[in-house]
Amino acid sequence: MGEIMDMLRRWKIKRMTGRGVVLLKLGKYESALKLLLKTIELEPGNRMAWTAKGLTLAKLNRHKEAIRAYKKALTLNPSDQERDQLDTLLKRAEERQ
Repeated sequence: MGEIMDMLRRWKIKRMTGRGVVLLKLGKYESALKLLLKTIELEPGNRMAWTAKGLTLAKLNRHKEAIRAYKKALTLNPSDQERDQLDTLLKRAEERQ
């Protein structure tokens, strides 16, 4: 039973992350941020949620907070391609703060 509950929890978190990304793409930044914060609360090691949080904060012109989110995402073992993307986002946010 515990295995099933764990699987359902992971599915819920994945779904929440996806919804946060969709809200970000739709320009609903405050709603996206709320959902991403909940996602991170449930799964602090969710690299995609941290990256989306950074993107959302950047859209809200909260660049210092975006920098912290990108730096956190970089600590969560991104692939080489993700690391390059995060480095670019981080530099852009640092230029705008």
